[in-house]
Amino acid sequence: MAKTPETEIGYVIEVSGDRAMAELTVDTTVPLDGDYYPGQPGSHVKIPFRDLNIIGTVANIRMLDVTPSTRLGQEAAGETISKKVAECLLIGTLSHDGQFSRGVAVYPNVGQKVRMVGSEELKEIFSEFVSQDFSFACFAQAEDQRAFIHVDRFFGRHTAILGTTGSGKSCTVASILQQTINKYPDTHILVIDLHGEYATAFPDNTQLIEADQVELPYWLLNFEEFQDLAVDITEFTAHNQITGLRDALLLARQKTDKAEELGLGNAVTVDSPIYFDLQGMLQQIRNWNTEMVPGVKGEKKGPLNGVFDRFLIRFDSKINDPRFRFMFSPTNYSGNASLTQLLKEHLSIDTGRRMTVIDLSGIPFEAVGVVVSVISRVVYEFNFWNPNRSEFPMLMVFEEAHNYIPNRPEARELLSNVVYGALGSVPHFLNTIDEFYSTDYLS
Repeated sequence: MAKTPETEIGYVIEVSGDRAMAELTVDTTVPLDGDYYPGQPGSHVKIPFRDLNIIGTVANIRMLDVTPSTRLGQEAAGETISKKVAECLLIGTLSHDGQFSRGVAVYPNVGQKVRMVGSEELKEIFSEFVSQDFSFACFAQAEDQRAFIHVDRFFGRHTAILGTTGSGKSCTVASILQQTINKYPDTHILVIDLHGEYATAFPDNTQLIEADQVELPYWLLNFEEFQDLAVDITEFTAHNQITGLRDALLLARQKTDKAEELGLGNAVTVDSPIYFDLQGMLQQIRNWNTEMVPGVKGEKKGPLNGVFDRFLIRFDSKINDPRFRFMFSPTNYSGNASLTQLLKEHLSIDTGRRMTVIDLSGIPFEAVGVVVSVISRVVYEFNFWNPNRSEFPMLMVFEEAHNYIPNRPEARELLSNVVYGALGSVPHFLNTIDEFYSTDYLS
């Protein structure tokens, strides 16, 4: 490893867990060795210990006012002194031969020197994944050095791109996707685009489903998604509505199985993606809602009579709403045979494209969550049952996910269950995604 400057910038004054506090003894307004400003958040420092260098990242820096204690015989306390204190997150160790390893096994002690990290050392620290030859950015403190990442580890878990409005989230996502498409031609990418802005960044590789062409047929919805659309859980009769909806949905799907001789039999469930007549299902609910049964003194109201009054009003309102035409009046996917075509178009199969962008800018806001849920679930189930999923890596991108993925266990479970073939499984999900100002989300 090339010789690097051993410039001392301070010393350790506190060590706690994975962090060390360092008092800086140099002028932090004057750069060292090029653009290295001591104590600048995001910069790196090293703490020599034995034959190792413990590497840390500066998390924050502040001025700390210290008043010396009064000594015996003094009438007043000493003069207040301002010290520059940097908090450093310890990330790994660099051996004497230039090998960097993540994690810290041996911790520094107070009083030990803190030195700057030179450009050659920085290159060694971040050379672990050079062999992957995948990079979409450079280091802020060393713009001549590319930052390489481990592809399977990066895409094999949830990644959130966070920032305030105008900070460059969309540009960052576009850069990542461009590099992915160029490097991995077999990757299939699905982008949920709320504002219709990503397709222009990929004019030659994108299968664009424009806002006025989006179709997500109602028969792909599972029971919970129907429930979210039609049931108001605050109503007194909500429990009975949920029970009736479940029974009606199952009967409708079973009826299609028999009529079209699909041969599924008892395998048909309330969640099976089987086409059914929506009006037929609603008519069954209307019959229950007006049913009269024999009583001791003549006819009396049935057990579900009047339970669905508001339910039917809400459902009919959505069916007649032109904004929901994409769901309740499908023209391209109006039968079981059309499921194959839907999967091909949404997953860029046999289209000559590597990415599909679904423009949801024309979807009613109250339905966006359900739409994203259905799309995510269909993608997951497709690759879950795909015997060749290891050869069919998939990536999903959720723009501004905090707007439609609520901080609820069932929402986290949905996204946590999405598996993307060779890119690995997804073990974690953000617990407080709705607390962020804005989020672009890769899975």
